[in-house]
Amino acid sequence: MIDNKDKIYRLKIPGIPREYFNLPFYQHPCGKKELLGVIREYQIESFKQRDFVTLMSKLFPHSDYDLALMSTDGKCKSSVTDLADKTIEEIFKIAFQYIQFISNPRVTKKYGLQNGYAYLVYNYDEHTIDRESGMSIKDFHLHLNFYKEKTINQIQAIETGKISYYERKRIVDPLFGITRAIFRDMLIKPKYQVFFEESYNQVDTYYAATFRVKQGWKSFLNPEFSMILKEMHRDIEQAYCFILRSFTGECDIPLPNRRHPLLAESERIKNIWKLPYSVMTKELLVELNYYLRGLSEEEFEAVHRKIIFRKAVISLRWLAYSISFFSNQYVHEGCPYVENTVYMNIALRLFSDIGGASILNFPDYPLVKIERLNGKVSESEFEKRTAFYEEFYETIHKE
Repeated sequence: MIDNKDKIYRLKIPGIPREYFNLPFYQHPCGKKELLGVIREYQIESFKQRDFVTLMSKLFPHSDYDLALMSTDGKCKSSVTDLADKTIEEIFKIAFQYIQFISNPRVTKKYGLQNGYAYLVYNYDEHTIDRESGMSIKDFHLHLNFYKEKTINQIQAIETGKISYYERKRIVDPLFGITRAIFRDMLIKPKYQVFFEESYNQVDTYYAATFRVKQGWKSFLNPEFSMILKEMHRDIEQAYCFILRSFTGECDIPLPNRRHPLLAESERIKNIWKLPYSVMTKELLVELNYYLRGLSEEEFEAVHRKIIFRKAVISLRWLAYSISFFSNQYVHEGCPYVENTVYMNIALRLFSDIGGASILNFPDYPLVKIERLNGKVSESEFEKRTAFYEEFYETIHKE
């Protein structure tokens, strides 16, 4: 393992010209949204509601093979709790089939997946509409990302002296430092221990709370898994409300272009020590307290005018987090990826406008920032990607 602790790395990924999506394979419009790269829209019926979910190729990819399963209803459904249980089950069933697909030795050889890396992730940041956020498209979407060896070899360190204070703050959110403590407290509940166990020493990353998924990739096929992700969202939101109230005395979503004023420092500290969390978590929240300051309406408006300050000084409007799944191993011949140990990362955000598909860890790199739209994918390369997507689509619809 490379000694990369606390370093930041970058990986440049090219974009895709819009005209490439004129291929017949992508000519499947959604019923309620206009999107490029649509492979198929699924209508999922349950006794509670009807959801629309689209399998699509991304126009602005984060990786070599970047598929997404996106909610494409007329109404924005942003969190896992906005979708029916059956819908989440179907989304993660397709995600499992994706892992099965890349585990196939024939597929690995045909598409050059040897020594590659899969990373599946979704974000939540529904309410930040008055500044940049890590979820520009607010509809729920699960990224199915795969990086080939050639691409991974292009990861480069970001030199400390060549990154501004504001850019570093965008990448390394102040909440990264307390995420582990908060989720160590939260996931100690018996309902979570069925699926997850703490595993910070097994994965070299510092921006997220990391847990081993006990049932591996096959947990995606367990109907109770979708239920536990919903429970997790509710518990994360409750924790956010507890902490927000301790800092501001409020627990509602502020109006656009406003943030709740901070309470007096002494009152904030007193409130923090009343929270139902461990001493470590409370100590870290006290440290965060010294990091923050309020903005008057006039200050907010002044800061909001310049993008670099807006991203670094104005907090996100409400709860923001990402949840990702990965094996922390590269694809190796003779070792089916679907049988690898699987981990879950949870990362909270307070300021960062960079989502979980653009801040991730690789087995040898604890934090890599994906920089999209660096050049463009060649037409021949896009045709190879399309062949991969076509075969995956055909495979899941044979089953």
